[in-house]
Amino acid sequence: MSRGADLRPAMRLSAFYAAIFLVTGIQLPFWPVWLASRGLTAREIGALLAAAIWVKVLATPAIGAVADRMGNRRLLMGALAAAALVAYAGLLSSGGFWLLVSLNLVALTAQSALMLPSSPPARRVSIMGAFGYGVP
Repeated sequence: MSRGADLRPAMRLSAFYAAIFLVTGIQLPFWPVWLASRGLTAREIGALLAAAIWVKVLATPAIGAVADRMGNRRLLMGALAAAALVAYAGLLSSGGFWLLVSLNLVALTAQSALMLPSSPPARRVSIMGAFGYGVP
């Protein structure tokens, strides 16, 4: 196999992880500040952040199980990426606390489920498998 053919999967995987962690890297330091600018109190911001963590803990293994049963991981990853994109776009114009909570839960759950290889309950779901390379 040529060196160019070996680099294509690595480049696609690198671009995928760069996109996922770019969002996280931008969001983490500025998210509470942005929420405060939307008029949320410190208590509401804390509740919103805590809710996102608890929903991710419950939803990510369930999404991993769905991915294992579904077989078409690429389709599931596309749907998760689309859901995260739509929810993040919806956050731009949202103002109420409950709408912010709902969109945040959808966006962060979908985004975290895209990183399933690092979550222990879903080790069999692999990014490489989603791209069509050697699924266990």
